[in-house]
Amino acid sequence: MIIESLQAIETPQDTSVAAQVDPAKVKELMANLQELLEDDNTDAADVLDELLPLLGTHHKSDVNALATFIEEYEFEDALVILGAIIEGRGTS
Repeated sequence: MIIESLQAIETPQDTSVAAQVDPAKVKELMANLQELLEDDNTDAADVLDELLPLLGTHHKSDVNALATFIEEYEFEDALVILGAIIEGRGTS
């Protein structure tokens, strides 16, 4: 599921879709994802699937790493990457 969502990120997004992204929704999903990761809850994968289309290509390498860590149940590492994305600095 996550891999398919990542492949969607790799395709160019229509800028009109990007303009319609609700920043409050992105923030809400990121907070939810962070909480699930802190609780080692595998539902984090479902939240990431919902979040990926909203992120577009922003922080693409970090988003790829985040997805990989979640798929491998490496939630502590995923939290580090998510924190970097939330702070807007990324790791790459």
